[in-house]
Amino acid sequence: MPALWLDARGRIVEMNGAACELLDVVGGFLEGRPVISVIDPEDRHDIVQFLIGANSEREGRLRREVRMLAGDGPRTVDIGLAYIDDIDDGGFILQLHDVTEQRATESALRQSEARYRRFFEGHTVAMYRVRPSGEILEANHAMATLAGYPDPKYLVSLNVAAIYVRRSDRAAARAELERVGHLDGRDFEMVRLDGSTLWVRDFSKALTQPDGSVIYEGALFDVTQRYRAEKQLRNRALQQASVSALGQLALQSHDPHAVSLSAVRIAQEGLKMDGVALLRGENLKAYTRWERWALTGTLLDRLDSAWMMSQVPQSQEATVVPTPFGGYVALLPVQDVNGATGLLAAASMADPGLTSDDIHFFQAISSVIAATLERAESRDRLERLVSSKDEFIASISHEVRTPLTVAMGISHELQDRWPEIDDAERDELLRLVVEQTQDMSDLVEDLLVAARADIGKLPIHIEPMAVGPAITAAVTSVRTPNSVRVEVSDHNPTCYADPVRFRQIIRNLLTNAFRYGGETVWVDIRRDDERIWIDVADNGEGIAFEARETIFEAYERAHRSVGLPGSVGLGLTVSRRLARLMDGDLTYRYDNGSIFTLELAVAPAINF
Repeated sequence: MPALWLDARGRIVEMNGAACELLDVVGGFLEGRPVISVIDPEDRHDIVQFLIGANSEREGRLRREVRMLAGDGPRTVDIGLAYIDDIDDGGFILQLHDVTEQRATESALRQSEARYRRFFEGHTVAMYRVRPSGEILEANHAMATLAGYPDPKYLVSLNVAAIYVRRSDRAAARAELERVGHLDGRDFEMVRLDGSTLWVRDFSKALTQPDGSVIYEGALFDVTQRYRAEKQLRNRALQQASVSALGQLALQSHDPHAVSLSAVRIAQEGLKMDGVALLRGENLKAYTRWERWALTGTLLDRLDSAWMMSQVPQSQEATVVPTPFGGYVALLPVQDVNGATGLLAAASMADPGLTSDDIHFFQAISSVIAATLERAESRDRLERLVSSKDEFIASISHEVRTPLTVAMGISHELQDRWPEIDDAERDELLRLVVEQTQDMSDLVEDLLVAARADIGKLPIHIEPMAVGPAITAAVTSVRTPNSVRVEVSDHNPTCYADPVRFRQIIRNLLTNAFRYGGETVWVDIRRDDERIWIDVADNGEGIAFEARETIFEAYERAHRSVGLPGSVGLGLTVSRRLARLMDGDLTYRYDNGSIFTLELAVAPAINF
C-alpha cells in the first residue's frame, strides 16, 4: 500500500515505491517537503489543523478523501493519517488509497442517472416503473397527465392494477412479462382519476436490479382515437347490415307492426339508446316500442307527444334535445301514408352523442318504416277498394312509390357515402336498387300510362306523322289470333299526333277487336280537308246499346262472356283520353259490327 512517513512538522521523511508510483515521482524527490505541498489547496486546512492538534495531544487519527497533486495530474485519494509516538519527537504515517477511477466512474454514473432522470421526467411519452406486484415506483409527468392525476407523486405507491378497467388485462400483461421478459405493444383500457376511460398501448420490459430484484419499466401510448375510429367502422357496418336486413324483412313481410317492432329494436341496438318508440295516429300514441328493461319506460311514458312535435325543426330533420325530466330524446318525423306525421322517438338517460353516421342510420330506419306503412296501407286499400276507380288508382300509386322509396333511400346512401362502402356491400345495395326499380317498372307496365290519377298531365309531343306505316307497325306488334283476318286500308294520309300515343291507341283497339270481335277485323282510313278518321271495325256481335258509352269509363267491361279472357277495363279509357289530349276523339258505333273511330287533325303531307 502506498505510504509516507512524516516528521512532527508534517515534512516528508520517506515514501515507499507504491507512493512514488501513485504520485508519479522518483524516490527521494519529495523528501523534506511539507506534505501539504502535494495536497490540493482546498483540502489543506483540515490536514494542517490535524497535524497541530495531534502534536499537541500526541495522538490522533484522520480519515479523509483529498485531491493530491501528482506528477501526471491531480488524483483523488482516500488518506489515513495517524500520529506515531514511538519515535523521537513523534511523527506521522500517511497511507494512501487511490480512488480516482472509482470516483470518475461514480461521477459518470451520477451524470448518466441525471440525464436519464431529465429524460424520464421531461419526456412527452408516458413512462413508468413498477414492481411485479404492481406497486408503482416511478412515473413521469406525461404518465400522470395520461392517467388524469395532477402530479406524478399521486401515482407513486399506488398499485398499477387501479388504472386497469379489467384486472384480467393486468394479470395477462404480468404473465407475459414473466414468460418472455417484455411487452411489444399490448392494448388495454385505462380508467383515469375522473372515471373516464381511454385505450393505451403498453411497451415494457423486465429489468434486474443490482440487488437481484426485478422491476418492470415501460411506456404507454394513447390509441383511443384509433379504437374509436375502429368502433365507428364496426358500428357503421352493423348499422348498414341491419338496415339491409330490415329492408328485406319489409319487402317480404305482410305485417307492418312486426316490421315496425323490428325497426325500433334495431334502432335501439344500433344507436345504443335506452328505448325507441314509433308514435302514430291522430294523437301520436305509441304504435310500437322497444326498451332496455326498466330503464326508460317512465321517460317515454312521461314525454308529451305535443311537446316532442314542438321540438322538431321546420326542416323535419332528426334532432336530439334534452327532456324536461332529464335525459335526452332523438326525434325524427315519419310521414304517414294518410299525410299525417308520425314520430320516431329514441330516448336515453345519458347524452347519446350521436354521430352523422348515427343520424343517417336513424333516417334509414325511418324510411323503411315509412315505406312499410305505405306498403301495408296500399295493400289494405287494394283489398277494400279494388272496385272503385279513384281509390284503386290511389292504392296502386302507393305500390309504385314503395319500391321507389326504398330505391331512392339506398341510392342516396350510395351517393352520400360511396367511398366509405366496401365492394361487397356496394354490390348488395345496387342489387336491391335493381330489384326495386324492376318491380316498379313491372307495376307501371301493368297499369299502362293512363292508370295514373290524372292522365291529363302526361306529356304529349304532337307532330306531323304518316298514318299508314304507324298502323302497320301497330298491327305487327299485336299478336293476331289464327282465326282472325286483318284488312288494312292502303291510304296513307298525314295527321297531327304523338306517334307513340297513336300506336298505343291503335294497339288497344286492335287488341279489343281480337279479343271480343268477330273473325274479320279491318282498319279503314277516311279524311277531308281538316280531319282524318281511322275506323277499327270487326264483324262481331257488337256492344249492347246501354253500354256503348260506359265502355269508355275505367274498369267497365261490356263483354263478360264465359270463356273470354277478362281485363282490367282501362284500354278504351286510356285510348279516348289520349285521343282527346291530341285534339281528337274516340267514339263507338254499331253498323253490322263494332266500329271504333279515332278522329285526328289533318297535317300537311310529308315528303319522303
